[in-house]
Amino acid sequence: MKYIVAALLFVFASPSYAFEEDNFFGDHALRQEIRELQREVRQLKKRVSALEREAGNSGNSKRWGCYLDDLKAGGLYGTGFTKAEAKGRVLEKCADKEGTCFESRVKCSTED
Repeated sequence: MKYIVAALLFVFASPSYAFEEDNFFGDHALRQEIRELQREVRQLKKRVSALEREAGNSGNSKRWGCYLDDLKAGGLYGTGFTKAEAKGRVLEKCADKEGTCFESRVKCSTED
């Protein structure tokens, strides 16, 4: 009887041990893949910052300028790389000065 119980324990314990070993090696592979992905993310961040510096230094990039003349806040001017950015800056300044801010009253043009 003791031998049967021991044999059953051995049989049922072996697959669980093998599963733990597979899981251990799976965790190692997963950790390795995470390290590779983190390294690639760092490389992409460096490339993005380099491209942003190049875009900021280029003299031929167009900038937008927007103007809003308000009775309460006065004449407000904002610039940006896009029309939406420039409009947003003007409207933000107008709101800070508690003026009457309507997007339809903002006039924008590109700076050449």
